[in-house]
Amino acid sequence: MTIPGSLRDGGFTDFAGRISLHRLFGRPTNLEAHEQVWLAFDEVRGLESIALNGVQLHMQSERLEFEVTGLLQERNEIEVALTCEDDQSGIVGNVLLEIRS
Repeated sequence: MTIPGSLRDGGFTDFAGRISLHRLFGRPTNLEAHEQVWLAFDEVRGLESIALNGVQLHMQSERLEFEVTGLLQERNEIEVALTCEDDQSGIVGNVLLEIRS
């Protein structure tokens, strides 16, 4: 399934229920000691939970963004669990891995 996109965009027409989406990625290279890595989502419809490497992430502000520097490994997995009322649910906004000073 391509992100951003709804379940319908991904071919799950008329779907309702629980679904779990996964993405693998590598640790950013050349991080300076003062830099932090943040995982940010523009918009998720039907969000139930977000986990990185099996650790539940908790919102630190009104935005869907999480400081994840200490959770990063060489290889990482994001899991986004959705409870979908219809096929318009999904990760419909961009997902960003931001390096902040």
